[in-house]
Amino acid sequence: MCVKCKLSDFVEAIRFNWGDDWMISPGLSPSCPECQNDYSMSPREFYAKYEAGKVADEGSFSWSSCDSCGSHLGGMRYAAHAARRGDDGKFEIQHISICVDCLMYHANGDEPENWEG
Repeated sequence: MCVKCKLSDFVEAIRFNWGDDWMISPGLSPSCPECQNDYSMSPREFYAKYEAGKVADEGSFSWSSCDSCGSHLGGMRYAAHAARRGDDGKFEIQHISICVDCLMYHANGDEPENWEG
């Protein structure tokens, strides 16, 4: 835990990877080309099914590092999106893959009891 700022190692890892200007939102995004491609749908079809609740991210196992906290442990990964307002005032959005610990943290604010980076 960071003694000076009282943040857990988990939150410090996320801040190290993303800084303070990025917001991470778990889940699919109807306007994300990567989400549309993952479901092999046209943008219009994906948006309609997303709005109707007919597409969901069930997650998948991966040995890849978590794009949020950087954990190198294999496990389930879920779709998420990192967004920030750029210097030009426009929003920049990145499709990322996050672990279940980060899913729970970004969705509910719940930090893991035992986190290994």
